[in-house]
Amino acid sequence: NIFTAENNEIIKAASFYTENTGTATYEVSIYTNPLVATNPTSGTKVSTATLTSDLSGYHTVEFPTPATVKAGDTFAIVLKTTTSDLTPAKSYYENDKIIADGSTTVEITANAGESFVSTNGSSWTDVQEIDNVYGNLKIKAYSIDNKTLAKPVITSVKPGDTKATITWNPVAGATKYEVIKYANSTY
Repeated sequence: NIFTAENNEIIKAASFYTENTGTATYEVSIYTNPLVATNPTSGTKVSTATLTSDLSGYHTVEFPTPATVKAGDTFAIVLKTTTSDLTPAKSYYENDKIIADGSTTVEITANAGESFVSTNGSSWTDVQEIDNVYGNLKIKAYSIDNKTLAKPVITSVKPGDTKATITWNPVAGATKYEVIKYANSTY
C-alpha cells in the first residue's frame, strides 16, 4: 500500500492480514518517496522485517530501522509472501461495505493509486483495476509523531564549588530533560 504522511512521523511497525495455509514467510519493507506512482518499490528501501508463521489472521512486525517521513511525503509498505508449499499467496482486501447486525453500514474508502499487487515484484497492478475487487489490501502502517521541540531557554545559572544550578523555562511537549556536562573538549 502507498500512503501519504499526514504529519512528521516515525514509522515503527506494520500489520497485514493473511489466510495462507501452511507455513509462510512474510517480508515487509518500507519504501520512502516512490518515484513512480504505480510502483511501490520505486522509492528508497529503508527497512525490512521478516516473519515466518503458520497462523492465519492479523500479523504485526516491528521494523529494525524505523523510517522518518515528513508531512506530505509518500511511503509504501510492501509485503512479499513466500509459502512453504509453493501455493500462490492470497491477497486480502477490505470490502467496500460491511454490514453488521443487518443495520450498520460502514463505508471503507479505497482509491486508485493506494494498493497494488505483483506476482514478480517489478510489474504492479492497481487493485482498483481488478474485477470484483472493492477496497484496499489489508496492510497498515503504525507510526508515532516526530515532533521537533524547541530548545529550553536558560533563565539562570548559579555556579557552586561542586555543582551548578541551572534553571530554564519549560518546553511545551517535553517529557524529560537531559543535561550534559561539557568540559575540556569532552562530554
